[in-house]
Amino acid sequence: MLEEILKETAKEYGFTPEDLKGRDRYKNISHARQVAIYNMMMKTDCTLQECGKVLGGRSPSTITQGFQKIAAEREG
Repeated sequence: MLEEILKETAKEYGFTPEDLKGRDRYKNISHARQVAIYNMMMKTDCTLQECGKVLGGRSPSTITQGFQKIAAEREG
């Protein structure tokens, strides 16, 4: 399920899943990655570690920050 969400989000933003798993910090890629994090956390019961592993080994704190950023945008 996590890989499917990653693929769908990447396609929606015009990237590949490998782009979102990569270390590039370009704003457009980072935003798509954060949306993928948000969708993974909202649509599944995955842990921070599981989400981070799918996204190229990112830390739980990175996953939390990405989630919070998109959640704040959607609230505001």
